[in-house]
Amino acid sequence: MHEFQQHLFFDLDRTLWDHYAANEQTMALLQSRYAEVLGGRDLATISREFRQINDQLWTIIQDKGLGVSYVKKRRMLHWLQSIELSLSGREINQLSSELETLYTATMPHQNCPFPHVLSTLDALRAEGHTLHIITNGTLEAQSKKLETMGIQGYFDGITTSDQCKAYKPRRAIFAHALHRANVRAEDAWMIGDSLERDILGAQAIGMRTAWFNPNHQSKSKIDPQPDMEFHDWKAFHLSLPRKP
Repeated sequence: MHEFQQHLFFDLDRTLWDHYAANEQTMALLQSRYAEVLGGRDLATISREFRQINDQLWTIIQDKGLGVSYVKKRRMLHWLQSIELSLSGREINQLSSELETLYTATMPHQNCPFPHVLSTLDALRAEGHTLHIITNGTLEAQSKKLETMGIQGYFDGITTSDQCKAYKPRRAIFAHALHRANVRAEDAWMIGDSLERDILGAQAIGMRTAWFNPNHQSKSKIDPQPDMEFHDWKAFHLSLPRKP
C-alpha cells in the first residue's frame, strides 16, 4: 500500500448527508399533502419542532439499544400532540400513522449532500484512499440516501447499527466495520459530526478521528479531542494528515 493511502470511515447523517435540509424538504411535502391540518404553519418552525422530538427519541434508542421502530411509533404522535389541533385522539392517532408512513418513505430520497461532498469523495478516491460508511440507522434507509446522492459506489462497505445490533459509540459497531474491511484501527480514520458517537467511539478502539463541525460549535477541555477538525468539505482531502 502506498504510504498516503488510508482507510477512511465516514458517518452519514449530518456528515455527508444534510439531515436538517432533508427533514425540512420532507416536512414541506407532508404539509402540502395535509394542508387542511398543517397548512398555515411556519415550515421552519414545524420542521425544527419535529426534528427536536425525533432527535430526543433517537438519543433514547441509541443509549438503551432499542430498535428504530421505537422512534417510528412515537415521533409523529408526540409531535402532533405538542401542537394545537382540533382533532380527536383517534383522529390524531390515524393522522400520525399516515404521516409516519409518508415521512419514512420520502425522507431517504431527499438529495441533500453537504456542499463539496461529491468533489471531495472524487479527490479522495483519486488519491487511492479506501472509503467506508459507519452509521446509526437501518441498512435499507441509509443505502437509499447514498443511492439518491449518487455516491453509493464510492464506498467499499457500509456498516449500519441494525446489522451489528450496536449503535455508535459502542465498540462493537466500529470493530465490526474494521473487521469487515480487514484493517487495523490504527490504520483507519473516523470522520463524523458527533463528538460523542463518532469521535469518542472511534478513539476508544484506536482510530484516528476528524470532526466535521460546519456550525463552528465550541468544545470544552473535557470533550473528546479529535485529531483534526474541519468546517467545510471543500479542502478536507488537502487537510487530512498523512500517515507518519
